Amino acid sequence: MMMLEHDQAGELLADLRVSSGGYTVPADGCTSYRSLYDRLAALEEDTHVHIHKENHVLFPDALALAEPDDQPLTSRAPERARLLRPRPS
Repeated sequence: MMMLEHDQAGELLADLRVSSGGYTVPADGCTSYRSLYDRLAALEEDTHVHIHKENHVLFPDALALAEPDDQPLTSRAPERARLLRPRPS
């Protein structure tokens, strides 16, 4: 279910990017216009990072906890830490 929601969110963000011309502010766009597009671009980036972390770190770990396998979660800790580390602004 969450993967479906992630797909839908990605489609909505893609539509928003297309509708806004790639967040390109018109030549006569005011500061508020520029600020809005900057924040929409940041929202898109943050949402993609959030979805990536859930799809590639959190969901697999939750599934691993639900069905124990041969590889303990601690063996994947360095990779999880790298993916969850906040990116510099």
